Amino acid sequence: MKDAKTELEGRWEAVNGDKKIPEKQQINFTDPDSCIMTTKHQGVQQCNNYNNFAIIDDKANIILGTYTSNNANDQLGLIPTIENTEKTYGSLEGVQLGVDAGFFSADNIIYTEGKGIDYYAPYPEAKSPYAKDRFKYEESDDTYTCPGGNILKMEKQTEDGKKGLYSNERACVSCKTVGRECTNANDGLRRIERDIENDSVKEKAKEKAKSEEGREILQLRKTIPEPVCGNIKVQDGFTQMHYRGEEKDSLEFRLHCLIHNIRKLLKVYFHSTSWQEDIHSGGRIGESYQHTG
Repeated sequence: MKDAKTELEGRWEAVNGDKKIPEKQQINFTDPDSCIMTTKHQGVQQCNNYNNFAIIDDKANIILGTYTSNNANDQLGLIPTIENTEKTYGSLEGVQLGVDAGFFSADNIIYTEGKGIDYYAPYPEAKSPYAKDRFKYEESDDTYTCPGGNILKMEKQTEDGKKGLYSNERACVSCKTVGRECTNANDGLRRIERDIENDSVKEKAKEKAKSEEGREILQLRKTIPEPVCGNIKVQDGFTQMHYRGEEKDSLEFRLHCLIHNIRKLLKVYFHSTSWQEDIHSGGRIGESYQHTG
């Protein structure tokens, strides 16, 4: 028990620093690398499930890079997956990369921009008609417009200038939604907190995803990665991890990805005369075929 407690505290400190450990934080004695995740059929469980990520080519459905994590947050899996892909294929500059809403974050957007990757991620819009993303920000006059058409101006700003608080007391007092759907604040005022730098990055990415090109790219997710994942689950029976520990499970996932790639390469080989000629003549496959992201 003492060893488990020490290991839990060490891993928590490495990720979260001096932040207090939640009382319900757990450690699995049979697999210390595992963590609490939401499962499809059994709800929230402490189990040896891991988050597996992959970047897949849109031409031949080849898996280019992978990453396995014991963190349930998808946002944290994008950068390591890109880094793993670059180890094999080099720079991804100029490549168009479409992901789902779980990967939408300012950090991921800024990172991909720095890499020269043409990144598309749908914005995870909240269901509430009064969620923050329902308030339209106007950069020209630094204001928000609420769903009711009222203007919210900056009330105050943090000392470091990184965040601003927007409100409109007069509008909230006369608004019929106050205290019910729009806000639960004791004073009845709805306030919008804006991250000066990151919110601007998200807004631009949101508009990019909503563009005609963005919609076309994001629609490809249904025909590119989903069938690949489905084949691995159905053809290989890979519905859950069989090993314990993040390192072993990462190797297991990569093995299944390798098997998938071999199937795809053989399919291309048997349907491509140029590939067959190139291989049997001792040439390099890369000279006659190049993935285009």
